Amino acid sequence: MVAWPPFIDLSMPELHGLPAACAFYLESEPGVTLGVWHILPKNLAKESKPSEDYCELLLGDSQPVILYLHGNAGTRAGYHRVQIYKMLSDLNFHVIALDYRGFGDSTGSPTEKGISDDAMYIYRWLEERADESKIIIWGHSLGTGVATQLTKQICDSGGCPARLVLEAPITSIMEVASEHPLSMPYKYLPFFTPIFLDAIAKHGASFNNTENIASVRCPTIILHAKDDPIVPFKFGEKLFQAAEKSRHSESEPVHFVAFEDGRGYYHKHLHLAPELPAIIEKFVKDGGYVRR
Repeated sequence: MVAWPPFIDLSMPELHGLPAACAFYLESEPGVTLGVWHILPKNLAKESKPSEDYCELLLGDSQPVILYLHGNAGTRAGYHRVQIYKMLSDLNFHVIALDYRGFGDSTGSPTEKGISDDAMYIYRWLEERADESKIIIWGHSLGTGVATQLTKQICDSGGCPARLVLEAPITSIMEVASEHPLSMPYKYLPFFTPIFLDAIAKHGASFNNTENIASVRCPTIILHAKDDPIVPFKFGEKLFQAAEKSRHSESEPVHFVAFEDGRGYYHKHLHLAPELPAIIEKFVKDGGYVRR
């Protein structure tokens, strides 16, 4: 419920190392205004501080559009997020990054339904300006729950985004919360489940990726570092196994890319992996990835 960090100006992406980007605001429902950034592909970044109208017009070109859905802390200006945007821009992709309601400079209070509604609103907004076959959904950490649920809803309604990228994915909030580092001092106390986990369930916060991924038909790639201390690597493996098991004949392949221990990528530094751009470029181009 706290916008963090405070006193940060999100209306000027150039202050965060993104000169060829524009900030704009969209009302997803009455009383909820979402802060959004559009980072231009490198080959279209002809000027600093491009206008909102210019950025919106360029969404109609032939280049892929990444809808980036961040995790549960901070804002769209988080350092590791900005590094991912820069990598994607260097690959000549558009990047649309939003703060959900209650995050950053977006208004409203976050709930699972509200966050999901915000993601769907932005996706539909993008559909009106860019062909669905170019839209790629990218989620990180808790954002993988938003991304998978969004993709499920699109597929269930007869549509399909081009690709789904899941970085350090959860299986469900309940399962990951039980092993979060902050829960360790309390995990073995008798009141842990009724006070902590049952409270999560009572408020309907689940983002059950293990169930939702069964409805995902587009090519999917899971990226996970083996030394991730926040969302342990085993959850990425478990989600991959669930995705493979539930894949049906009309579904596209699902891939899993593991990043070895000792490389210091942990939970949010995959942008440091020198092979990541090639992996993403290959996946976006033909649904596969570069094997190491």
